[in-house]
Amino acid sequence: MILRDKKRQAIIEAAIAEFQEQGFLGAKTTNIAKRASVSSRTLYNHFPSKEDLFDAIAEIMMARNSTMAPVPYDPDRPLKQQLSEALETYVGVITESQTIGLNRMVISELLRDLKRSQAFFSEMATHDYPITQLIADAMDAGVLRRADPNYAAS
Repeated sequence: MILRDKKRQAIIEAAIAEFQEQGFLGAKTTNIAKRASVSSRTLYNHFPSKEDLFDAIAEIMMARNSTMAPVPYDPDRPLKQQLSEALETYVGVITESQTIGLNRMVISELLRDLKRSQAFFSEMATHDYPITQLIADAMDAGVLRRADPNYAAS
């Protein structure tokens, strides 16, 4: 990892801690820069505003929540077993302590900012749950009654 990437990562980690402790409104970019051991100028070179920094963290959260690959249906195994395994894996991914901290931080800010909240949830709606493919394949195989797989997964 090059120095620029290390500094960016340090800024993001410092911002997550600052936002979790102080909330978005109470967080200070000078405190974030100190925590990251970078100058304020370096922080602003990476993120022109506190809002841009927050948005980058929200993107990281969305990426972490969708790290699990879609699960295909296996006709040689019981569907109930496949659904249970897929859901256990998904719950494991979204309940990692780092992920929960990110979710808590982002969601608390979204409660305050309607415009940012609408944009965030519009983006989240474009992400499939990992079991959507499993449900769609099971419907195609006739194991489940035909319906909207996205609705069924959610």
